[in-house]
Amino acid sequence: RPPRSTLDRSSAASDVYKRQGIHKMIRGSPFQISAVAISKSLSKEEPRNNEGWQANKNSVLSSIHQEIFYFDNTFEDGDSEDLVYNGSLSPMVHNCITKGTNASILAYGESSCKKEENFFGDKLDKKGLIVESLEEMFNLIDDDLEHFYSVEISFFEVYDEAIYDLIAKNPLSKLKLKGAEGKVAGLSKFKARTLVEAVYFLKKGYKMVQMKEIVGIKRVSRGNIFFSLHITSACWSHGKAVETTRELCFAVLAGCEKVAKTAAGSEKLKEATCLGKSLSSLGLVINSLANRRPHIPYRDSVCTNILQQALGKNSQTLVYTFIVPHHFEETLSVLRYAKRMRSITNTIYPITTIYDSIKELSDYYQK
Repeated sequence: RPPRSTLDRSSAASDVYKRQGIHKMIRGSPFQISAVAISKSLSKEEPRNNEGWQANKNSVLSSIHQEIFYFDNTFEDGDSEDLVYNGSLSPMVHNCITKGTNASILAYGESSCKKEENFFGDKLDKKGLIVESLEEMFNLIDDDLEHFYSVEISFFEVYDEAIYDLIAKNPLSKLKLKGAEGKVAGLSKFKARTLVEAVYFLKKGYKMVQMKEIVGIKRVSRGNIFFSLHITSACWSHGKAVETTRELCFAVLAGCEKVAKTAAGSEKLKEATCLGKSLSSLGLVINSLANRRPHIPYRDSVCTNILQQALGKNSQTLVYTFIVPHHFEETLSVLRYAKRMRSITNTIYPITTIYDSIKELSDYYQK
């Protein structure tokens, strides 16, 4: 039995106890949060002033501050998607499907860092890391002849501390959190039986993301975007029906630039203030976890409330840190965030329910 602090007290876990089956807890394994740096390549119009930064495969050095930041890997945004995916995300997706563990993938950095393009793709030749993950996930599912799988998709955005369901019939209606575990009440979930269906919901929801214009950038998201896959597998083992549930979650966090860089206007000021509160709350949570404080202020903002499984609880977590070398102050701040996040250790374990018979499992799904 895992330590008390690692027990999953989410509503999903509570539902398991209400079923006819027996909830089997497996001793948790420590998992240190991973971080990958992706540096923005400079265009011809941008100043070629990278003085103060030195990068190699596993670290970025600030020669001005004599401060070094270690990563599991580093890339440039000109590197191929396959190189980035295979060098960072692929093992986590594989473990999520084959070992039944939760996985959370976060993107953090300035708005100009192309976080959305790297995760959701573009209209040219970039598929995006999410589609790469979906391809591997469905390939693993198709190759597994011993388990029955069910995949459900949810897609929502947190904008100005309000939650919008991006694939609901009415995406403009606001949703609220329920309980203390960061679950969204009334959130739509749609089954995806194939890769084509999953990509359809991804593209449909992304079209509904609220895009804004800020200084120097024509179209960028100013909210926090969450795309989640709720995956269930079931099999027959030693005369029992065994069900394992896990979640594969992608979160693209809003840009971390200063308020002065987001242009004037009361609407933009309110937007920037909400983003500032969200980022400040995220910093407090990260610091509290890194310093192993007894109280973690997850409930200070909607975003940190939703991210609590990824930060300090039951999830493999990977942070993509997007940096712009010639924006020195912002880059330094982003790298320090990543450094603290890498010091956080989660406890991961699959959540399994054992049923006495296939009929019992079938009856539950029919309900």
